[in-house]
Formats: sequence, C-alpha cells, structure tokens
Amino acid sequence: MKNLFLINEDERNRILNLHETAIKNQYLTEQSDELTKSAKRIADKKYREKNKEKLYDSHKKWYSENKDRWNTYIKEYREKNVEKIRETKRNYEKTRKHNDPIYKKRWVIPPFFLHYLL
Repeated sequence: MKNLFLINEDERNRILNLHETAIKNQYLTEQSDELTKSAKRIADKKYREKNKEKLYDSHKKWYSENKDRWNTYIKEYREKNVEKIRETKRNYEKTRKHNDPIYKKRWVIPPFFLHYLL
C-alpha cells in the first residue's frame, strides 16, 4: 500500500512529456496572466533592491559607452516629433492642477468666513 506512487523511469518521462506538450499547445497554463505579471513585478523589485549598485554601475558604463549615440538619438527624436512634444506639454499644462498633486490648489478659507470660525 505504501508503494502506490512509485513509477518507473519510462512512465515518469511519458507524464513529463504530456505535461510539456500541454503547456506548449496552451491546453494547460501554469498560472493566470495577472498572477504571473504580479509575481514578475515583485521579483523584479526584489532583484533591483538587492542589486542596486550592480545595476547602477552597468547603466553608468552603458551610458558612458553610448553617450554620443544616445544624445544624437534624442536630438533627432525631438526634431522629428516637435508637434507631439508640444501637444504633450499643452495637455500637461491644461490638466496639471487636476492631476499633479504638487500643483493642486489647496482649499483656502476666504477672509469673510474667518469671523464665523473664530
């Protein structure tokens, strides 16, 4: 009775092959997309926190090697997309008081209401 789950190597390989085929053909998904995305975000965040200096050094090295190419790319992008950039700035200026917490107007008590409060 204890040895019910003992299987030989051929049976094991057959089951693994069935599982891999089902995953490849998408009959079987290991996790839902939302769960996978959430887990990936958490794993990425942990990795970034753990390897901050390494990532910073690699980015710094990449930027120093590609600085000229990057600057020319930015310059060309700005020249090609002048209207798009202007429109983005206009939309930001229109909605900044509503969306941006730094620019949200604070509620101010008008002076003629102060005598009611005091």
